[in-house]
Amino acid sequence: MSQQIQQLKLQAGINDNPDQEGLDLFAELLVQEAADVAYNTYWNNPLEVKGAHLKQAIKRHFGVE
Repeated sequence: MSQQIQQLKLQAGINDNPDQEGLDLFAELLVQEAADVAYNTYWNNPLEVKGAHLKQAIKRHFGVE
């Protein structure tokens, strides 16, 4: 598990537990999904997409506004 995922788990108040593998897999899938959203957003319009567009697209995709 990466240092970043461990830090986010601590911030969320998630401690190590027997279902640790499930939480780690969830975090990995979430990161993969966010990366796919960023990739698709950029390649659909590479000349106009900037970092702020990617950030907003990811937040919108996950319903975090």
